Amino acid sequence: MKSNILLCLAMISLNSTAQDFSFNWLNSTTKQNSALSGRCDTDQLGNFKCNLRQITVRQKSAQEDVDREIEAMKKEFETYSKQITIEQFMAKELPNLCGALESKKPDIAARDFDKYKSFCKNPSYAALVDVISLTIRKDARTCKVMERDLGNFTFKQVNENKFVSTNEPSGECGTVTIMSLEREPQYQSLWNFDQVRHYTNLESESCKELDKVNESLSFSWRGRKTIQMNCDYIEFGL
Repeated sequence: MKSNILLCLAMISLNSTAQDFSFNWLNSTTKQNSALSGRCDTDQLGNFKCNLRQITVRQKSAQEDVDREIEAMKKEFETYSKQITIEQFMAKELPNLCGALESKKPDIAARDFDKYKSFCKNPSYAALVDVISLTIRKDARTCKVMERDLGNFTFKQVNENKFVSTNEPSGECGTVTIMSLEREPQYQSLWNFDQVRHYTNLESESCKELDKVNESLSFSWRGRKTIQMNCDYIEFGL
């Protein structure tokens, strides 16, 4: 089932005091399945001190990973089938699968539950592959939604509408992260966010690889409002 997951409208809300403001779920303009929000205070110099949060949605498992895992399982069970019976395998590895089946019924789709019941009635290695594959394939149809607190950052004003945050080089690769907040000149409550990373130490191979895959991130009130995902299930958390 294809479902459109609405991350959030890029609605901007101003607090009652002119010095404090928030931007709620700016949507990605760089093909990221995520949105960004922030709550900011303005200091006496006109700079912003902002707490940033990001919400992300992703497929739990890629289809190719699922297919690879199932093929590996088939080979493993083929080896087991030459050594012990399915009853011996179940007693050793999955002693509670059938006994606890009824208690797990609310968490299993009706069409899948019948396959579990059929396996428990007439167990075989082939049937076991089928029922375990149900769980593995479910991961490819599951989307995970995660929210992260990115931390607190100070954005210094560089012109009337643009504010920039940067850090000293850090870590093995000397990472410098540059973030900018820019408001629309004609609409002071509409914001755009950009982030780019630079690496000042590319001597190690791992740092060279990071530099190759470095991507800029952009979020804007103009960003796409919906994301099409192949999800039958949604999970929250890491």
